[in-house]
Amino acid sequence: MTSDRITMTEPATTQAQGDAALADEFDNDSPINLQDEIFEPAPPAPAAIGNGLVGRIGAEFFGTFLLVFVGVGAALYGSILGFGQLGVALAFGIALIAGIAAVGSISGGHFNPAVTFGLTLAGRASWKDLLPYWVSQLAGGSFATLVLWAITPRQVNVLTDISSTSRAELFQNAANGFAAHSPAFDSSAADQVKQYLAQGFTADQIKEAVAAGQVTFKDSFDISWTNALILETVAVALFVGIILAVTDARTKIKFQPVVIGLSLAALLALAMPLTNGSLNPARSFATAVFAGGWTWGQLWVFIVAPLLGGAIAALFYRGFAAPNAFIGAGIVPAAQGSGDFVPFEAGITAPTSEFTDEAAVASGDQATPAGEWVLEDVIVDEVVSVDVPLTLSKTNETASADEAEASALAEDETTAANGDENDDDEPEGDTVLR
Repeated sequence: MTSDRITMTEPATTQAQGDAALADEFDNDSPINLQDEIFEPAPPAPAAIGNGLVGRIGAEFFGTFLLVFVGVGAALYGSILGFGQLGVALAFGIALIAGIAAVGSISGGHFNPAVTFGLTLAGRASWKDLLPYWVSQLAGGSFATLVLWAITPRQVNVLTDISSTSRAELFQNAANGFAAHSPAFDSSAADQVKQYLAQGFTADQIKEAVAAGQVTFKDSFDISWTNALILETVAVALFVGIILAVTDARTKIKFQPVVIGLSLAALLALAMPLTNGSLNPARSFATAVFAGGWTWGQLWVFIVAPLLGGAIAALFYRGFAAPNAFIGAGIVPAAQGSGDFVPFEAGITAPTSEFTDEAAVASGDQATPAGEWVLEDVIVDEVVSVDVPLTLSKTNETASADEAEASALAEDETTAANGDENDDDEPEGDTVLR
């Protein structure tokens, strides 16, 4: 006897109809030779429109542009609009919600090289899309700051014949930095101390005056590059971990964009007082392009830290939270399909049928899509009874053909009973299901 590969599809019928049809099919004692039956294969899931590589990188360009344009724009003009760092954090979060809702079904709604890197390491995105996504995200963010640069006056905060701020200085205020360029560092306190020392006061006298409340200084933090690196790494690890959790197939919530956007806003509210809140290499790079100066020397921290954070989140996900169906099985596209990975809205769907080829999953082969079951290496050497709520869909068979086949099988059985065919053994090579 040989091994046969049989593909069975779940037709659009109710379970009751399926049971009735199966009962009619196997109601007699006649053997049915499965080699003579042709079963209709499951049709491939239609590819979603616009989900090719060009469509996906276009969606990433748009989403990153929206995120940087709104977030960095709020940081540039926050003092004019009358809201502080909390308002800027909310602007980033709301822009991310809008971007994911708009084009997340096309590209997955990353808009952040660290998110793309983390999802790729976690097995939720394709390695071949990593560089195209990064290029698209950096280009989208840079184009957003180009537009902001174009609409910003050459001189701002102008006081005639006294002071003014250039566009580059304004962009530096919105850039990410540490040490003397951290928002938490206030140079005015140091300048004030220098003035007292220049007037002849000693350091001890200044300390006594501060303790007595005669002199006050603004709070100032000296954020080192290690402080900034740790902060950004931990924040991005939490952010990517939240994304992996809420977009997991086992998560039942339907408002993932809101959770992701508000998580970004909360983490930025924590990080902005210390580093101006990056959590996104595309945001930091786009701002440095037009800020120039010291921003290039500190940019590396805001590229390395987010990528490191995304990697940490991915490794934790794979080690402790990844579904068993994906360990060694690679990526399983959702029915909607978005290329080689699954968008946030679709989630990642693993086959849930008891007929799923678990051996293929364990060996690293592509898992069978949901709704299709493949029974591989089936060898039937005895009469078995079948009792499953599943109908077998046949190709190019009509009711008359079924009747003719049933009559022929009945004739064969009668002849065999009369002794015309006395070979009770099944011929070798046949797979028989009664």
